[in-house]
Amino acid sequence: MTHVLLCACIVLCVNCAYILAAYAAAARYGIPLSFRGGGAAVLALGTAVEMAAMQHTDARTFGMMLIAFGAVVVSAACDAACGYVFDALTMPCAAIMFGIAGVFGTLNPFLLGVAACGGSLAFLHLITRGRGLGLGDVKLACCIGGAAGALGGIEALGIAFVLGGAYASILLVLKRAQRGQELRFAPYMAAGMAVVALHGVFS
Repeated sequence: MTHVLLCACIVLCVNCAYILAAYAAAARYGIPLSFRGGGAAVLALGTAVEMAAMQHTDARTFGMMLIAFGAVVVSAACDAACGYVFDALTMPCAAIMFGIAGVFGTLNPFLLGVAACGGSLAFLHLITRGRGLGLGDVKLACCIGGAAGALGGIEALGIAFVLGGAYASILLVLKRAQRGQELRFAPYMAAGMAVVALHGVFS
């Protein structure tokens, strides 16, 4: 019980730090950010899943998963709330994970995961000229790949595309969306990461 409470407290502290960073970034760029409705739901559900996933990590992967999952959950909530994934979340996340990987001697898997996941979405960003995916999504994919490794990260992104595509198809069938309409992708990336984390695929 003590272990569960400790993990929950650590997760909440890290996520609160990310939330404060998001509010600061939004204020700096004049973007209205309020965690209500969909944003609040993504934040609450994502944090709950994150807490559950953290119970099954060992000391070696705890730090990487904590930093990455927090950034992904809060970024997903920001995307749902205002349509932005802030560099103030993804860049510090990547930098801290780089340091952790260096300490534990896992730089190669970290860099391979970043290259595989970030490169995949960067390619899609280029061929769609930024209409399909934003650079914020690319940077978030780097965070996922850095923590999950190349295999786990690609699996997480694959799940995200399946979920996002299914939701978009449902909206089109119900005529609640039009072709070409923006789909905020970070929440689906968070869902993909959650599935991978809960199945213990993290490297």
